[in-house]
Amino acid sequence: MVKRFDIKLGEESFLRPNGHISLALGSFDGMHRGHLSLLNAARGGDGEFGALFFDKSPREILKGEGDVLTSLEDKLRILSCLDAGFAYVLHADEELMETPYKDYEEKILRKINPDKLYFGEDFTYGYKALGTAITLSESFPSEVVPLLGLNGEKVSSSAIRKYLDQGEMEKAVEMLGRPYEITGKVVKGFQNGRRIGFPTANVSMSAPYRLPESGVYGGICYSRGRPFVSIINVGTNPTVGLLGKPIVEAHLHGLSDDIYGETIYCDFLFRIREEKKFPGLEALGEQLSEDMELTLRKLGSE
Repeated sequence: MVKRFDIKLGEESFLRPNGHISLALGSFDGMHRGHLSLLNAARGGDGEFGALFFDKSPREILKGEGDVLTSLEDKLRILSCLDAGFAYVLHADEELMETPYKDYEEKILRKINPDKLYFGEDFTYGYKALGTAITLSESFPSEVVPLLGLNGEKVSSSAIRKYLDQGEMEKAVEMLGRPYEITGKVVKGFQNGRRIGFPTANVSMSAPYRLPESGVYGGICYSRGRPFVSIINVGTNPTVGLLGKPIVEAHLHGLSDDIYGETIYCDFLFRIREEKKFPGLEALGEQLSEDMELTLRKLGSE
């Protein structure tokens, strides 16, 4: 289990794990292949390893864009799977965004007192991102981890967002190194799916996830720890009446249990088609049958 330390600029002292610690720095939004490369480098260092990241996206403070690829809880869960020992969760606010990089070093990193820092070669910190990998390497024992490329493109959160916006799920998944996952509780919807043999779990998202382009996707959803081949719809339900904003709903193949109020994990793997309006529920049901058959074939689960 990852030990979580919540910290804030201006606090007098920070708790610290005992012994030698290796600390990875980054936003870690997406926990993609590049982030994993960085974390694995830190894991190979001396003593216990962990990471420092913000409690919310600086993009929310600087640009008013609060969507995320991975929630705070997602990051902690993935760190636990990597056998990380600890995570420093830094409170992000306007004061922090206006902190000069030297103050960031003295008021945060010096108090944590890591034995070694690990960060990417494009890492920046402090007001106006004036702190760089070079300045940080001059102040602390450090390892600068090279950027990771894939098919001639830098692996990055912005590239993954671009692919999600375009509905190119397989390219996003390739950069992530895992399915794109949205987590949330199951809430009641219109229940029209039950009338045509395709009951859906309507997902109330646990975080402001970046939604992929509207459409139907194939993937795996997890309920009570069990995986179910699924078709996942992102959109406004045009056949039964437009919604005000896109929602996520999934049909979990073979699941008959009542899971209202429970948490599910929806893993997107590939895009099947765009969302469209059908003349009625019967036609929609026929299309969903085709979508499910295609997904089962692609995932080898017939």
